[in-house]
Amino acid sequence: MKSLFTIFITLFVFNLSSAQKNHTYQGDTYSLIKTVDGELVLLYNIIDGRYRYFIAKNGELEELLNTKVDGEYKREYQATLQNFTSDKDIPTDRINLTLASLKEFTIQYYTLKDKSFEDLESKRDYNFRLGFFGGISNIIYTANPTNETASLLGAE
Repeated sequence: MKSLFTIFITLFVFNLSSAQKNHTYQGDTYSLIKTVDGELVLLYNIIDGRYRYFIAKNGELEELLNTKVDGEYKREYQATLQNFTSDKDIPTDRINLTLASLKEFTIQYYTLKDKSFEDLESKRDYNFRLGFFGGISNIIYTANPTNETASLLGAE
């Protein structure tokens, strides 16, 4: 029992350690989650109660910022993305600082960079199943003092 518990704890800790990797940015070390991997790496985590996004290419890590000055957002992250993807002409003016929008941008970059690139997440198969059932029941969950049977049909 003790060895089973030790194996479970070891696997649990290994699973946690493989989910995130520590990265150093401007002297601070962050534990970041990798969402898109390849030449252009998209990383993020919730740090101090807010989402922080990072982009990495060729070992260079940069934070995607969107500072607010006088009620207006500066959208610095669009210029950062433009610099990191300067080898391909991808417009960044419609990109939002959300995980879904950034993932879509990096997938678009990979599609332009490599014509044989396939996004595996968009090719997921969704299944739909329809089942029918029927039979005869004495309907035990209602008042049935004579114990009569009734036919039963249903779909799920």
